[in-house]
Amino acid sequence: MRSSIRHDLWVRHLRGQADKGDRDARGRLAELLAAQGRVEELTVRADKGDRAAQGRLAELLAAQGRVEELTARADKRDLWATKELANPRPDKANPRPTS
Repeated sequence: MRSSIRHDLWVRHLRGQADKGDRDARGRLAELLAAQGRVEELTVRADKGDRAAQGRLAELLAAQGRVEELTARADKRDLWATKELANPRPDKANPRPTS
């Protein structure tokens, strides 16, 4: 429980710093949100122009196989989503053919 409280405080701190324009905080926050699978918060941040959130969101959507959402983001000129669609990552469930 203690670590959960500390984690929440850390996320809150990073969110505040990121909102003030701290690039490092944006990156660390995006990593934490992606690790927790918090697509909604990443989407909000990405839609506001947070590039770190855009990258992590695209990676997360790709890892989850959410191609329609990636395509919608790419259609809105999200370069990270376009990159993920152009270069799908192999995973355990859907490995890339080797030929």
